Amino acid sequence: VEEEGENSNGVLVLEKFLGCSTQEAAEAVNDLLTSRLQQFENTALTELGPLCAEKSLDPTQTAAVLAYVKGLQDWQSGGHEWHMRSSRYMNGGGAGEAVAGFGMSAASIRFTLRSETSRVRGQSHVPYQRVGPSLLPS
Repeated sequence: VEEEGENSNGVLVLEKFLGCSTQEAAEAVNDLLTSRLQQFENTALTELGPLCAEKSLDPTQTAAVLAYVKGLQDWQSGGHEWHMRSSRYMNGGGAGEAVAGFGMSAASIRFTLRSETSRVRGQSHVPYQRVGPSLLPS
């Protein structure tokens, strides 16, 4: 993509690589990003507690891990908010002013049947399980 003088962004890469329309590529990138964020949410909510216990972290260490994860959540949230408001991406059709009040930013999220079906499927995965050893071919 760089050699062709194009920007290297996910939509353009999928559009060129898969030979699909810009809209199809945008939807695929959105699905991919949504899936990764939902996986992050699931890990943060369901796997961190047991992992901290498994690693015998004391309350101070556990709090540090959770504070780091909270920082990652805030970073992702801020990036999303910026993209929704920036004329660079929204061409003047951004989200406008946020709903006022603590914790109300999610009030403006629009869910679709497609996104919710993926969300349910994504939250039903089996956590990582060690397998192996794998036999290497000779």
